[in-house]
Amino acid sequence: ELTAVGCTFRSEIGSAVMSADGGSVILRQCRLQESGRCGIICVAGARALCEGCELRHNSLNGCDAQTGALVVLRGNRISDNKQTGILVADDHSHVLVEGNVIATNGRRGVTAQKGGLFVLRNNQVIRNGNI
Repeated sequence: ELTAVGCTFRSEIGSAVMSADGGSVILRQCRLQESGRCGIICVAGARALCEGCELRHNSLNGCDAQTGALVVLRGNRISDNKQTGILVADDHSHVLVEGNVIATNGRRGVTAQKGGLFVLRNNQVIRNGNI
């Protein structure tokens, strides 16, 4: 399990943070920004909790959940990503999105593909693109 508080994560060619193969990540008051792919990507049964973080200015998505990921996004600013703020890409991933500002992303604020499960509560999803 990785726990980070008040850190900045970037990757020029990859994602700022990746949780995979059942791994677990807890991020609080962190910045996941300016990465070549996603702010955070969770795959293969991984878990992630992001609270009070900024997921901004990434080349793809702010958060990408795939292949059975379980993600909780609470009190974050997810903005200015070139694609989607939050993407759930398969029917085995589950994402709870609560109290976030999801704004000015290039395509959409939130996208569920192939039956991905979103639970959205008390978010501001504003000024996102519509491609």
